[in-house]
Amino acid sequence: MRQEQDLFNDILVSEKHLCTTYETAVTEAATPNIRKEFEQVLNDTLCIQDDVFKAMSERGWYKVEQAQQTKIDEAKNKYAKKPTLN
Repeated sequence: MRQEQDLFNDILVSEKHLCTTYETAVTEAATPNIRKEFEQVLNDTLCIQDDVFKAMSERGWYKVEQAQQTKIDEAKNKYAKKPTLN
C-alpha cells in the first residue's frame, strides 16, 4: 500500500511541476497558434493533476482542511483588487 501511495505522490508532484512549466510556456509563446497549443496541453495536465488529487483524497492520502468562510472572504477581497500600471 505504501508503494502505491508513494507512486501517486510522485505523480502528483510531477503533474504540478508540469502545470507550472506549461503555464510559463503559455505566457511566453511567440505566436497565437503556439499559445493555443500550450493552453490545451496545460488544460489537459490540470485535468490529470485533478484526477490524481481526487484519487489520493478518496484513499485518505491527501487530506485537505476546510477553510473558514472568513478566510475565504479575506482572500477574495485581497486578490479582487486589480493592480494599476503607473
